[in-house]
Amino acid sequence: ALAARYLVVLRSLKGTDGDAAIEAFVVDMKSSKIVACAVAGGAQVREDLANKLNGATGGSFRFPELRAHR
Repeated sequence: ALAARYLVVLRSLKGTDGDAAIEAFVVDMKSSKIVACAVAGGAQVREDLANKLNGATGGSFRFPELRAHR
C-alpha cells in the first residue's frame, strides 16, 4: 500500500444499512493533496460511492461485495 499512487480514505457520516452515508477522499500520495472527494448514501452506498469516485477522478472504482456476518 505504501507504493500506491493514490489512497482512498473513507469516513462514516451516519446510520447503518439503508440510512448509511460515507464521505470519501482520494489523496495523491506524491503530492499529499486531496484530488477528489464525494459523499454517498442510501441502501446502495457502495455502488453510489464507486460511481461518484469514477466521475470525480476519471478512474474505475469497484468495491467487493460484503459477506454477511454469521
